[in-house]
Amino acid sequence: TTGASETTAAPTTTAGGTGLPEGWTAFTNRRGSYRIGVPPGFRARTRERSNATVVEEEDDPGRVFTVRSTNPSHPLPQASRDYRRSAPGLFPEGYREVSYEEGQTYAGRPGAVVFDYEAVRDGRPVHVSHINFKGQTWGYNVEFIVPADQWDASQDLASQFEQAFQPLG
Repeated sequence: TTGASETTAAPTTTAGGTGLPEGWTAFTNRRGSYRIGVPPGFRARTRERSNATVVEEEDDPGRVFTVRSTNPSHPLPQASRDYRRSAPGLFPEGYREVSYEEGQTYAGRPGAVVFDYEAVRDGRPVHVSHINFKGQTWGYNVEFIVPADQWDASQDLASQFEQAFQPLG
C-alpha cells in the first residue's frame, strides 16, 4: 500500500457534483495518474507495482477490480495481443476465451482493447474482463474478475465503474 501523499480518498454522498453514482467514493491514485469510483461495500488499496489500485468487496472478495497504469503507455493493440497469446498458459486449471475486440471505447477513450475470458483461479471459476486503453501519455489496464455465476448480475456494476473512471495522464 502506498502512503497518503500519493493516494487520497474523498467521501462522496451524492452523484451531484462528483459524477459518481450515489454512495460511491472517489479514490485518486496520483502516482498512477487516475481517479476511480469505489462502490459501496468495496474497499480500495494500492500496490506500488504497476501503480495498481485493487478495489474488492469487503465481505466476500469475489468481485475485484484492479487498475494498473504505466507511463509511457504500452503499444496497443500489440500489448493486448501478447497478453491474449499468453493467457491460456496462466490458467492451467482451466481457460476459455469469450471475446477479444480491438478499437473499442472505455471511459470515453477510443482505441481500447477488451479481452474477456473465463478461467479457474484458486479452484473457483471466474469471468475476467481485461481492458487496455490509453490516456494522453499513460496507458491503463482495468481488470474485472467476477465469480462466473455472478457475471451477468455484475454488468451494471462494471458499467458504473467505467463511467466513474477518469484517466489523469
